[in-house]
Amino acid sequence: MAFLDIREENDLAASCAALSQNPHFQLWGLDQEFLGAGGTLLDAMLDTKPGPRSTVAIHVAQEHEQAAANAARSSGDLKQLYMLNIPDAELQQLSVAIRTDGTPETALLLSEFTESHHIYRLNLAGQPESNHLRAEMLKQHLVADYLPFHGTEPQGRVLFKFGAVHMGRGFDMLHQLNLGNTVAEIADVEGVRSLHIFVLGAAGISASQQGYGKPLHTEPFDLTTDQDIGWLAPALSNILPASDYLGGTTLTLLDLRKLRFRELSLAPEWEQLIYSYDLLILIPRVTPATSLE
Repeated sequence: MAFLDIREENDLAASCAALSQNPHFQLWGLDQEFLGAGGTLLDAMLDTKPGPRSTVAIHVAQEHEQAAANAARSSGDLKQLYMLNIPDAELQQLSVAIRTDGTPETALLLSEFTESHHIYRLNLAGQPESNHLRAEMLKQHLVADYLPFHGTEPQGRVLFKFGAVHMGRGFDMLHQLNLGNTVAEIADVEGVRSLHIFVLGAAGISASQQGYGKPLHTEPFDLTTDQDIGWLAPALSNILPASDYLGGTTLTLLDLRKLRFRELSLAPEWEQLIYSYDLLILIPRVTPATSLE
């Protein structure tokens, strides 16, 4: 799983559910299925009680998925996982079987598997179309969950937690109209507001994957030297001392809306940020999340 194996993510969801005091509180998963989810999806397909032909095909796929997972765990190579590596002929056989005697729920789970497989294959080949298809998938998931929810909870509020690429207004840094833009458009149509918040650690310890089933690699980082977000540092240095946002204990909040339409000479990254997001929150020091074992 992409995030459900992180203790702090589970704690956040539990906290939101408790604070809502709403017996109808809902938790949605809007992202595509992650690379390691092949086995979980196949298990879920069996739980839908499909017919005999589908059952046999799913059992065969389960055996191959387990072998692929073992190989990926041994080598650490994510590309060996079944979600990415299933042969086209085998996927076709599974699809034909489920069309023959699978239930609508079985077919829906297969669709999630197939679409994610296609997106990952395109991404591995360096095709930018993968970003468009993923954004499209996220938006379709949102509509499927939001419309029935809004019908029963018209005053309900929705909190989204995604990476910064996904939640801004307008075209994102990958040149896609992503989930955050759809949220903003829905809010406009309904006559309500959406608030887009960019939360960032200024310094601390980051963790990165070193391979499937391998321990996370940790190392210190600092936004003044980071290749991806180093462009933030020069402007911040004109606003407050670096010791405040790097070494202090107080969060820094910048209202980006006050920088719009001011004819300022801005770096392209700042231009993108202030029109995509409303608020920027800098956390002085952050630490890696804790994996659930």
